[in-house]
Amino acid sequence: MPRIALYQQILYNRPLRGPHVFFPLFNLEYQKSTVKEHEIYYLLKTDNIIGLQNQYKEGELYAPNIIFLKERHHRFKTWHESFDLIITLIRLRISLLHVISYSSTFDPITALKFLHFVRPIWRLKKTFAITYNGIPTAFRLGYTGHYKADIKYENLFRRIHFDGIFTWFDDVKDWAENSGVFKSVPIVRTPVSRFCDIQKFYPASEKQKIMVWAGAFVVYKRPLMFIHALANINHKSPDLLRGWKVIFIGSGKEQQNIEDAIASLNLHDLIEIKPAMQNYQELINTTMLHVSTQSLDHFPNLVINEAMAAGCAVIATNIGRAHLFVKHHHNGYLTATDDVDGLEASLIDFLSLSDTDRQSMLNNSRNLTETVHTPNNFVKTIDAFWTEVMNA
Repeated sequence: MPRIALYQQILYNRPLRGPHVFFPLFNLEYQKSTVKEHEIYYLLKTDNIIGLQNQYKEGELYAPNIIFLKERHHRFKTWHESFDLIITLIRLRISLLHVISYSSTFDPITALKFLHFVRPIWRLKKTFAITYNGIPTAFRLGYTGHYKADIKYENLFRRIHFDGIFTWFDDVKDWAENSGVFKSVPIVRTPVSRFCDIQKFYPASEKQKIMVWAGAFVVYKRPLMFIHALANINHKSPDLLRGWKVIFIGSGKEQQNIEDAIASLNLHDLIEIKPAMQNYQELINTTMLHVSTQSLDHFPNLVINEAMAAGCAVIATNIGRAHLFVKHHHNGYLTATDDVDGLEASLIDFLSLSDTDRQSMLNNSRNLTETVHTPNNFVKTIDAFWTEVMNA
């Protein structure tokens, strides 16, 4: 089997974002898969190996194919870390390097520049995972506002040739082909299924009337849209919300605005704010509804995937490929319009369901994670991508 190296940086005791949760799980599932076509090694750079292993409660970082690369702390740090990575690639006879991380410290740019320089004599294929949904938008807006730092991606792609890009988002292909950022346009592929840990996230025996909004409190996630939709329903049809509880989970720059809106709209009896939770599944498994309001593509938002596995209906603004997760009127609703009115209408539809119809919707969410958004379906997709890149 051809050998693939996944490269990712995860630092100890930092907030774990979606890629930090998904790729350790993907590594485990790939090892178990009966349809895999490659041999993979997971190269994980961190500043505290034991601490990081203990931070993952399910033991994801004890897999035998994981090779830890140490974060160095001296004046030649960048060169030392690059040397560690390159020697590891040579020692393992890697055919393709799949880069998952590109951090604020621009890791692993030095190693990538070396690999780019030696391309004529070392035909190592390089692919990049775009798991952040703002890159084409940041480019279109000229890296203004909160997109300012995203120019680092354009700088990377102008300097380093990647043979392929594996991305969650369908607007990346058009951007890669038409932006002029890439001297040689890479193969760009997007999956149509995703998976999560359905043993950890599952429907509790007794569901409670809870709605959850979970994510970073930032402008593009639009938490205020949900609050204003709830305020409208509370004003027009308060009986629909009787017995329900709404929980916002997260933190970020918009928190004060969220708190001010809850206070000014007199929703403090309905809405509770919680920080990011280590045992998040204990709450979401008992929840009935997950709401996603972001202005960028929802697919394949890991939080939505986990909510579906937990047997939650999902209401999402109809952005990007949200339809791959949310089957309208089957396991949730896609808003008819991308605004407060559209969200309000979808919430009213859900709240007006009979107990039987609501339970059917919850069951359908779980069923999609067992039949469509499965590890083997994802493995087939990424394997086909890697094979295409290596054969190009």
